[in-house]
Order: sequence, then structure tokens, then C-alpha cells
Amino acid sequence: MDLLQVLDELRIPKRLSGQHEHVTRRYVGIDCPRCSPNSGRFRLGIHLERLHCNCWSCGGMPVWSALSEASGLPVPRIVEMLGGMERIRPGDRNGGPKGKLKLPSNLGPLGSPHRRYLKSRGFDPDEIVRLWDVMATGNDPRLPWRLWLPIKAGGETVSWTSRSIGTAEPKYLSAGADEESVPHRSILYGADYVRGSCVLVEGPLDAWRIGPGAVAGFGLSLTRDQLAWVSAVPVRAVCLDAEPAARRRQRRVLAALSAMPGETHGVELRTGKDPAEADWKEVKEIRWKFLED
Repeated sequence: MDLLQVLDELRIPKRLSGQHEHVTRRYVGIDCPRCSPNSGRFRLGIHLERLHCNCWSCGGMPVWSALSEASGLPVPRIVEMLGGMERIRPGDRNGGPKGKLKLPSNLGPLGSPHRRYLKSRGFDPDEIVRLWDVMATGNDPRLPWRLWLPIKAGGETVSWTSRSIGTAEPKYLSAGADEESVPHRSILYGADYVRGSCVLVEGPLDAWRIGPGAVAGFGLSLTRDQLAWVSAVPVRAVCLDAEPAARRRQRRVLAALSAMPGETHGVELRTGKDPAEADWKEVKEIRWKFLED
């Protein structure tokens, strides 16, 4: 399905070059869902082949975020309609191409130290590898003794992050801008497992604990693209860490999501300081309430 067919199926009004003053050659124009929805100004241009997406007012944004916000469909469905992440070539804020996926050297299967760490956190190493495709780094000078976590969108690895198994700081080190085909701060960890509901947590290990259907950002706050992704899921629960700063962030996220169509729920843990430390009984309750039919 090409871009014009996708727009027709989503019932998003469009204009081609020559049909509106804001639409240039090789682009299709739609109303920007952020600055001018339903305005008839067609400020947001999407390249017909490369799928670069840029608004005359807002600047660049991922095409999947723009179409998700414009249509109300979740991002994974938009990616599927566009033909998968391999076809999408996001632009930077100026519309230029992003970097190419570049993996760290020295990746391999989990070693004994990595397995011991996971077991100490209450995880089954084999289950983590099966569900999340986690690998390990060895004595790598840049990423020594870490768990390596691929970040996927539409089934494709588009970026990555890593987690220390010791006391090294920072706990998480992620791909640089020239090492990822999609900026990891524009998507969410675990998004490919989401269907009609999700549980938003703070970090990847929290997502592991809750299981498929949980999604995590990669920083202390959500970016606009990440918030738009969560808001497109019909039922979403927010379960951040227990410290005061995280509670304040949770209130802000809940306020933002509650203004969007759909159901928004806040979850406060009874056990553990964060979801990664919650006991399995409470995890089962969360899954039963929000993720399982």
C-alpha cells in the first residue's frame, strides 16, 4: 500500500503539488494534527517516496506519529500500513536523513555474570532472551559488561539501549544519533507487543516485569512523539516509579493523557519502589486488569 492509498484508507484529506500553495513537488500535504488540525491549510508535507515528514510551522516529526495523531490509530497499525519500518526513512528536524543502524561490537549470548544479575532481579534469563531478544556485551571498552536491549518498531530493530549489570553509571547507555535508524526518544520500548491496551512504565526492566503490553520511555520524561503514541492506544495505564519525582511525573502524564480520547488509569504499587521490584502477585493483578482479556 503506497502513501496515497494509506491516506485514503485513513480518510485523511490530502493535496498534491499544484493543488495547494503549501504543497511542493514530490510531496503530499495534509493538515498538521499538532498545530492546525482540520484547518484546510495542508501545512504538513510528506515525501511520496522517502516518507520524510515536515510541517511548515512545527518542523520535522516521524511520519508514523503524524498519521497516528491525525487518524487516531495506534502507531504499530500505522507502521504496518506503511509497509514496515524498513520502508520508512524518518527525517531530522530539518528534513534530512537520519543515521544508519549501527550495533556495538562484541555482542554475544548472555554470560554467567549477566544471568546472575537477571536472576538477582527476579527474572528468568531464558524468558527475557526469548521475549525481548536481549544479548550481552563483554569486555567492551565503551559498553563493558552490560545487557544489550534492541529497540524495535514494526518488527525491525531500529535502535538500542544497554543496562549495566554492576554499579557502573549511568545505568543505561543508548545509541547515539548516528547509530540508530529511528530516534529512540521518538518511540517506546516494547511497543510491538501492544494491541488495544498498554501499561506505561519508566524503564525497560519495568516493562520486562509487567510483560508484553508494557511500554517504556528512555528518560525522565516522555517526548511529544512518545506521548502521542501512548495517547493513540484506546486503554492506557500509567505506573511509574514510587519516588516523589516520579510521582510528580506520573501526575503530569495522567493529566495530559486524560485530555485525549480513550481510557486513562493511574496505578500505584503496593509492593516495590518501581514496577521492576513489584511482586508477581501484584504484576498478575495489573495484567489481569489492563492487558489480558
